[in-house]
Amino acid sequence: MILLQKRIIVATLEVDATLNIKSSTTYGGIQQDRYHDLINSLSKDKLKEVLHEDLDFATYDIRSFDYKEKKSQEPEIEETLDIMVSNYATITGKRLFILPNIMTRHHRKLSADSARKYDIDLSFEYKDVDTVEINIPLGYNAESMPQDVSFSNKFGKYQSSVRLSGSKLVYTRSMEHFAGRYPAADYADLVKFYEVVYKADRSKV
Repeated sequence: MILLQKRIIVATLEVDATLNIKSSTTYGGIQQDRYHDLINSLSKDKLKEVLHEDLDFATYDIRSFDYKEKKSQEPEIEETLDIMVSNYATITGKRLFILPNIMTRHHRKLSADSARKYDIDLSFEYKDVDTVEINIPLGYNAESMPQDVSFSNKFGKYQSSVRLSGSKLVYTRSMEHFAGRYPAADYADLVKFYEVVYKADRSKV
């Protein structure tokens, strides 16, 4: 069963670069198993500690969080977060540099290995779908926007785009990661897939 994650974020960027985030994430398939175990075995304080380990921000405060379970033949868990992140954007003179991918950045990078001998065994597949809206301070115009990215090979599919509409940045991202056993000769393609995703996930406005 595919590990499915759907995330919707509505955020507001203040003039001092503070980002106020309201995030709603639905975990389905096997992916919800981890959260089912956490919310049914940990106290609220311990659960907050796990959240702090998961979130990739330098300085932030979790103002509130909640989990709701949908118990059915295809169980889901919905996570809602209210987070304040200090210094999210970089301010340089009259410019703001903003990373539109707030919470779903891929971290895996692989080194090239032309002498690889063993097959590649990827044991799980997943799909992440993100929609992010960032309200930016009035008076800013786009000087540089990341190009749309659309890439696919035998290991997965990736698409991302960002648009500025008035004072609202709208970012969308979809990533599918396939499972399977692949010959060692395909390793360079896996390196390329992760490289494309890693770079696109960190493109700034």
